Amino acid sequence: MAQMQLADVSAWENSKKASVKSQLKKLNEQIEKKKEEYEERIKNKITLVHKQAEEKRAMVESKQDEDLLKDEFAA
Repeated sequence: MAQMQLADVSAWENSKKASVKSQLKKLNEQIEKKKEEYEERIKNKITLVHKQAEEKRAMVESKQDEDLLKDEFAA
């Protein structure tokens, strides 16, 4: 009788452990997915900042060229 009860307790324990491990695995997968999504957003922001910087550089260079031409014509 006691052996059977111990076996039942062990079976219950194993079942609960498996359930909790399954929940943990699912949570880890969700966390990994969120992490990947956030990484992608950050990479997109970095790309946008780089593009904006390139545009600003181009504007500055264009202004410099204009100023040089004005100086040449004025001279």
